[in-house]
Amino acid sequence: MTPKQRQMLIRALMTERLYPRGSEYRTIQTLHDKGWCRDRWTIGRSSITQDGLDALQQKCRPTEIIEVGYLHILLINGLPAATVLPSQVSTMRQFLADQNL
Repeated sequence: MTPKQRQMLIRALMTERLYPRGSEYRTIQTLHDKGWCRDRWTIGRSSITQDGLDALQQKCRPTEIIEVGYLHILLINGLPAATVLPSQVSTMRQFLADQNL
């Protein structure tokens, strides 16, 4: 899974229908060819298959913060759990890295 495919799956999980831009249509077609989404031209929360969710969980750490566009998103087991404010990203990363919790 490429970083672009991973980002596309995460963005799709956050909305019912994602409106792709430019070359993102090719990424959606690749996801469809791999069996990770049901439609070749649109993607959204309902169009992602269980195989796509499993592939996303395999490529993600148990808990991590990633940047998707202008958003910082907290992923838990590969699924988006929350949006982190830009001013709180470093604090949140320190919190997640603390092994004493």
